[in-house]
Formats: sequence, C-alpha cells, structure tokens
Amino acid sequence: MRLCCGQVLRCDVKPSPNLGLPKANGHLDSDTSTPASTPTPTPSPTPSPTPTPTPTPTLLGFESMLLPDTLDVLRYRWDESCHKFSFTISAEVPYTMGHAIPTAVDRLLTRFKLRTPDIAHWCVHSGGKKVLDSVIYSLGLSRHDVRHTLASLHSHGNMSSASFLWTYHSLVQKEGHTCLPGQHGVFITMGPGAGIECALFRF
Repeated sequence: MRLCCGQVLRCDVKPSPNLGLPKANGHLDSDTSTPASTPTPTPSPTPSPTPTPTPTPTLLGFESMLLPDTLDVLRYRWDESCHKFSFTISAEVPYTMGHAIPTAVDRLLTRFKLRTPDIAHWCVHSGGKKVLDSVIYSLGLSRHDVRHTLASLHSHGNMSSASFLWTYHSLVQKEGHTCLPGQHGVFITMGPGAGIECALFRF
C-alpha cells in the first residue's frame, strides 16, 4: 500500500490541454501557478515622409566673352624673385566685370528668348564683396537673388572661378526641394584674360 501511494505521489502530473488551464508562452509560472506576463508587441514606427528630390538640371547653352583690353586687370604673371606665377587682381576688377557681365548674360538669354526676370536661380562666382555688389547692381538683382553666393563667400571665401559650384551646392542642399521643373538658372564665373563664362540651365 505504501509502495503504491509512494508511486502515486512521485508521479509527474501534467495538465491536460483540454482542462482549460491558463497558459502563457506555453507554460505556467512556477511560483504562483498564474500565467507569466505576455510581452506587449512594439508598434512599428511611423515612416517619415520622403523628401522631394531635387530635379536634375539640364545645361541648355553657354556664352564666353573675352575682354582683351583688360589683360592687366586680372592675369597671371611670372615672379622671377619667387620663381613662380603670381595672380594679379586689379582694383578695377569689380567695375570691369560689372560693366561686361550684363552683355554676356543678355547674349545667352536672348538665344533662348528669355530675360533676366525669367531666371529663378543665380549661381555666381564668389569673387569678393565688391565684385558681387557690382554684379547685383549691373544685372538689377537683389541680395536675396545671390544669397547662396553670399553664403559661399562667407563660409569659404573666394575660391576662384570654380566657386560657382559651391554656390550651386548650397542651393541644392538648402533649397533643393523648392527647385521646380521648368525653372531656369544661370551660372556666372570669371577669370584671367579677363574672361567671363556663363551657362544657362533648367530644372
């Protein structure tokens, strides 16, 4: 009899799946015989809106203009004492460029039947404050029109004729979402010669 009872007491009693006992994660809590807590599912984060991509610009045309009578205004010269080239920038540069740039821009825009007010974006060589003031005045622009050029000049200084690329980069990074398909823009740069280079692009 004792043997029988001992065998019964030592039996592992397993709850039947049909008894309706509460389960959690397939087992009972060993201490309280109550279901273990079920983890609350984490809701999926709401996806952030996808930013509007900047349209890819298309280059439509170019305009080059040489000013042979201004060779001494903006030029390289060989410095024998240092055995290297030096870049000479005359105090006349702002006035020379301010006088000539409107002609180059007008030639370019006329070929595409456009006028200055039709241009939404101006990316100008950041050739210094006086040069930019002269360009603003001669083209009838506002400082807001060349804000990205002014920002480039403030952040990086005058990086020669390639600085218009930093101006364009500022436009795309800060206001690329506002560039609309069909809008026109103009690149303007200048260098030794003296020479002026312009390009018309469209988003």
